[in-house]
Amino acid sequence: MNVLEMKSLEVTLPSGILRGSISVTDRERVAVMGVSGSGKSTIVRAIAGFISSTELGAQFSVHLNGRELTHLPPAKRNIGVVFQDAVMIPGLSVEENAAYGLTIRGISKTEALEAVKPWLHKVDLLNRAKFSVQGLSGGERQRISWVRALVWQPELILLDEPFSALDAQRRREMWSETLAFQQASRVPMLLVSHDSDEVQFLSTRQIVIRNHQLFSEISLPAR
Repeated sequence: MNVLEMKSLEVTLPSGILRGSISVTDRERVAVMGVSGSGKSTIVRAIAGFISSTELGAQFSVHLNGRELTHLPPAKRNIGVVFQDAVMIPGLSVEENAAYGLTIRGISKTEALEAVKPWLHKVDLLNRAKFSVQGLSGGERQRISWVRALVWQPELILLDEPFSALDAQRRREMWSETLAFQQASRVPMLLVSHDSDEVQFLSTRQIVIRNHQLFSEISLPAR
């Protein structure tokens, strides 16, 4: 059983000290809810390895499938992350950006580019595969980031406002693709979103940040 565990979290934020623990199994898609500035994105960044346990007065440990990740760099964590601000690598094309997660893991460029084709088709960007990422819309960048995060079959999915730049129809399409991937791969998923419809569609449980504490309060019908 795939399990994410973030234990003994204590991190200093401008609004106070956030405390709590998180556990997510392969049967769960967990949404973290809270007001702006409550620490939702900080939790995602800490699990992904972009905040160390010595930054921001922070203390925590992160385990995934029994392996401790706390002091490992992001590239060593086998975690697929989609942030709201989808950063592209300027010198690479659309398909090369999408394939980046594969190539840095030792897959040949030829194989990696072939592997991303059906994924780019899923997000309606195959016809732009050879294009530069310069001038892409925010929504197009988020779709490329989604492919880059999932195509190499990570052990954990972290989503931080992943589809906020998409229109309503495209957003629902991406919800369905994300749900299908998680159900097929059975990897844990943690979602940060302000969209109540997105949370309702994608999550099976909600963790609510209230008064700087984490509470697992709401279980939703599993899809």
